[in-house]
Amino acid sequence: PDTDLWVRLLDVAPDGTAFNLMSPGLEVIRASYRNLGRGRELLAPRRIYKLRLTNLVTSNAFKKGHRIRVQISTAFFPHFSRNLHTGELETVASKMPRATIRIYHDQNHSSGLILPVVSGAEPPVVSPPRRAGPPAASVGGPSPVATSEPTTMR
Repeated sequence: PDTDLWVRLLDVAPDGTAFNLMSPGLEVIRASYRNLGRGRELLAPRRIYKLRLTNLVTSNAFKKGHRIRVQISTAFFPHFSRNLHTGELETVASKMPRATIRIYHDQNHSSGLILPVVSGAEPPVVSPPRRAGPPAASVGGPSPVATSEPTTMR
């Protein structure tokens, strides 16, 4: 009747160390609220639904030998309210059945992850904003700057 779909993108180094590339809270969708304009719509068992995560925010320069890992889970607790997969509201739900998510990837049911690739371009150098008055002490390099464009900090 309901589930959460939590998707994380990771950068995996050659030694197996994995680095999370996602902003917590933006990479999850509650399936019953997949069409916000229609309100809450529970899932029907054994029916295939298209779920889109459209607010995935990330940027990364993958080093040579690194791989991309996609992790998928049916829960994001404690960062997102509990979903016990019954369709009951989380404020009253008590049963905890096992949830299974099937990711279809056949000719009739495509699945995908779209990652824009920028090649051959030098990444921009981001400098911290200038402040009035005497310069402040710098600890550990420039401060992160919010941007809508992919940015590499140097």
